[in-house]
Amino acid sequence: MAGGNVSITRRREYYGAVLDKHEAKLESMIDFPLRYLKRVQEESWEAGEKVVIPAKFERHATSTEFDSGWEKINLDVSPIVDTLEERWCDVVRPAAISGHEKRVIGTNKQRKLDLFKERMDDTWLGFKAEHQEAAVIGGVSAWSNLIPLNGSDQTTGFLEAAAQGSQTNTIHGQSRATYTGALHFQNWYADIGSVFSANGLHDLQELQVKTKKLRLEAMKNGARVGKQVLYVSDNFLLFLKRATEVREMYVDREGNPGNLVLMFGEWEIDLLDLPQAGTNTTANPFSAILVDHAAIRTQKKPDFFYKWSEVYNLAPQYDVEVKLLHTMCQQVGAMAGTSGVLINGEVW
Repeated sequence: MAGGNVSITRRREYYGAVLDKHEAKLESMIDFPLRYLKRVQEESWEAGEKVVIPAKFERHATSTEFDSGWEKINLDVSPIVDTLEERWCDVVRPAAISGHEKRVIGTNKQRKLDLFKERMDDTWLGFKAEHQEAAVIGGVSAWSNLIPLNGSDQTTGFLEAAAQGSQTNTIHGQSRATYTGALHFQNWYADIGSVFSANGLHDLQELQVKTKKLRLEAMKNGARVGKQVLYVSDNFLLFLKRATEVREMYVDREGNPGNLVLMFGEWEIDLLDLPQAGTNTTANPFSAILVDHAAIRTQKKPDFFYKWSEVYNLAPQYDVEVKLLHTMCQQVGAMAGTSGVLINGEVW
């Protein structure tokens, strides 16, 4: 019995030493195509059954002007910050190899490790791809607790296809209908109306101006703002190129008419799968979403955010060795006013 225990321990140490090195390579190898997740700002949140999100909806106090000097000071005050809460999204995905597969391979340890690393690669990529889809579009099985950007099909999503002041989604337990005047709690929105040639550039510029104004207001109120990225559909990017190419000027031989539009003002532009096939987005597809990555970000449990377990036997009744990839996080944001959505930009 003792010899068996030593054998298992040595095997796990051998697996661990090699596979730990492979874990370190996975993120740099596979994260590049994940256009949204690779830009997400991550913050650690250690304790608590739920994520706590600070939200500011009103000023702490009002000012009093002295004239005679005997005026009564207005001491009506309120808390600066309300506390919103959200439950964690806690998900796991396995990478496994069966005893039968190992026996077929034989005594070649490297082939066994290559097979395990191949399974780890697929688990990592599948997990990350699901995470990105859940964070942007929502409705992904096993990720139902993650709050998405899509607020048209998902009633807890951050970005709604409705005018500011009329948005009603519930964000982290707080209804936007309660704070229709707090425009920073509601995102900017415009409907291109399936006529990009007439409305596309105008609505994009309006999104730029309105969110710029709210960013300045947010900074005056001490709110966090960060890098904004415009994520677009393939049709939107094609039409943006078509609408702007007549204004292109090449000042040297490096000019290339095949270059896509990858910047708009201060915004970086990137292609992304957007909500276009849900209950509401089938009729009114999202064509572009602007995300302020400081205002909408990810809170993570540092010890359980894309962490691998050790290799272990699944159970006595299964001849399987397994390694689990685990993540525990939540997408949070109480200020959507510096983000926005453009819908129905899929027709020129």
